[in-house]
Amino acid sequence: MLVDPMSWLTSGLLGLPAITIIAFIVGLVRKEMSYGMLVVLAASQGITDMSQFMTPAQYVIFGLVMAIYVTCLSTMVALHREMGTRDTMIIFASAIVVAVALGTVFNLILPFVM
Repeated sequence: MLVDPMSWLTSGLLGLPAITIIAFIVGLVRKEMSYGMLVVLAASQGITDMSQFMTPAQYVIFGLVMAIYVTCLSTMVALHREMGTRDTMIIFASAIVVAVALGTVFNLILPFVM
């Protein structure tokens, strides 16, 4: 229910497999678990060799987006307590926009570099 509606972002802008949206959502709770979720998602499709799941360029894009993407949920709660709802939502939205923008730029550039 979530993969297809968000494929414009994952497959379209970022050039990643559509199913990676699940790893991004898991990254909201625990960032370090996002790669583990990629392994699970690949295995669910019968892929045991991760080089068959994504290309090196896609791993770079995924890593870049995850590094800039919204911090984990506990950090967001702390931000909310310290800065309030408005500022927390601005930080949340800004982080997503910057992460997707940079991921999109890298998606356009990396095929020519790698």
